[in-house]
Amino acid sequence: MEKLKGLITIVISILITMGFAQSTDWYKLEKKKFGFKIEFPKKPKTKTLKANKDSQAFFNKTNQFFCFTSGDKEENFAYFLYYTQYPNSSYNSDFINNDTLQNLYKKIIDDELYYYNEKLLSKRLLSENTVMLKRYTGKEIKISFVDNGSKGTLTIRMFLIKDNFYMMETVTYGKNDFNPSMKRFFDSFDLLYL
Repeated sequence: MEKLKGLITIVISILITMGFAQSTDWYKLEKKKFGFKIEFPKKPKTKTLKANKDSQAFFNKTNQFFCFTSGDKEENFAYFLYYTQYPNSSYNSDFINNDTLQNLYKKIIDDELYYYNEKLLSKRLLSENTVMLKRYTGKEIKISFVDNGSKGTLTIRMFLIKDNFYMMETVTYGKNDFNPSMKRFFDSFDLLYL
């Protein structure tokens, strides 16, 4: 009977500890102007980026960029969200066909691979999958890389929703791919107006 009480005490302690670990307060970023909300582990830095004239996909004049870098190689090193709004005549998910949408995603994936090929060693595309957000089709890609001898993974999800383009990204090192914090980050992204 004493062993059973001890076991029950241990199980309750573990459950309580897990509950507190899962309820860690994250920063809720809500941008009404851009129509989204998402959670970051801490308050992200916000920047307005000029369009890269070499980029095939991000050709708008300005892009919003939200970034939190933990510096923690134990779970996720960094969390990013990029936002841009395309001119209505360029790309709008309500008016383009699936082939045009897939070509846009391919251009963006190619840009990401080119960019990271310039910055990191031994980069390669690990996977490319279709993901959904409400009724909108998006892409999730995984890119492996080597940075100063450390192996890592970039996980990127992207969506074109009407004329708004959203791209979320995490950077992980080691074997931490798709950990609970990464899942929380990606799953917390939602649209405010749809």
